Amino acid sequence: MGSSDQGRADRQLAQIAETVSLARRLGVRVWLRGGWAMDFFLGELTSDHGGMAKLRAVLNH
Repeated sequence: MGSSDQGRADRQLAQIAETVSLARRLGVRVWLRGGWAMDFFLGELTSDHGGMAKLRAVLNH
């Protein structure tokens, strides 16, 4: 993986972490699915996803 690809992957993983953190602070449960879920868990990019994954949020009432 080239340095620009690694930089993009790092930015995307950081955006996911920020979104999950914000959701937790707001009391919103989120699920990350598919390849991005595994990459986020591992903390590294295992394949080129090409874009951001969708997060599914459910408000607790």
